[in-house]
Amino acid sequence: KKRNGIKMGLFERLLGEEPSLFDQWGHDDPGEFGEYLITYALENNNIGGYLKVLKNLYIPIGYGKTTEIDVIMIHRKGIFVFESKNYSGWIFGSRNDRYWTQSLKGGQKNRFYNPILQNQTHINALSRILKIDSDKFISMIIFSERCTLKKVPEDEQNLMIMKRKDVVDNTNAKLFSLDDRIFTEKEVDELYEKLKMYSDVNEEIKQKHINDFKK
Repeated sequence: KKRNGIKMGLFERLLGEEPSLFDQWGHDDPGEFGEYLITYALENNNIGGYLKVLKNLYIPIGYGKTTEIDVIMIHRKGIFVFESKNYSGWIFGSRNDRYWTQSLKGGQKNRFYNPILQNQTHINALSRILKIDSDKFISMIIFSERCTLKKVPEDEQNLMIMKRKDVVDNTNAKLFSLDDRIFTEKEVDELYEKLKMYSDVNEEIKQKHINDFKK
C-alpha cells in the first residue's frame, strides 16, 4: 500500500524519527539518518522517470578542501541536490540572510548557516566538475518532522524548501512541471558514474573534511 506515493510501513515509521530507531537501523547519527530517509524516499519506485541516486559525496572546491553533499538525484529532467537539516523548534530565515535561526522552548535561540547558500555552494561545485550550467540543478532543502517552518522563503523555479514527509510528492510535482528532458538515460548513467567516485571516499578524506569544517 502507498500513501502520497510513499510505501507505507517502514518508511512511515521512520518519519517519526524516534531516537531508538537510530540504533536499530545502524544510523545513530541524526544527520546520517536524515540522508538515509531521503534516499529511501527517492528510491523504491516512488519517483517517476529514469533516475540515479547518490549520497554522502565529498566534492573538491579548491585549495585541497571539499564540500559534503547529502543526497543527489540525477534525473532526465535535471539534477536535484538535497540538503538535509535535522532541527527541532521553530525555523526562521530569509533568502539572503547569512544565518537562519532555530527557536526552542524556553526562549533559547541558535543560529545556523543559511541552507540555501550552503546548497548553492554544492551546486556551484557540481556545475564546475560536471561542466553543466547551474540552471540545470534544483536545490532541495529538507527539514525534519521535528521542526516548524515558521518563516522561510517561498519556493522558486530552482529552489524548494519542505519537510521530509513531502519529499516524494514535491519532487514528483516539480518533475511534472519540467517539460523538457535535458539528459538521455545514457547521460544520466554517465553523470552517475562520474560522481560515484566522490561518494566512495576513504575515512582520511572524510576526517579532513571535518577538520576543515571545524577550522
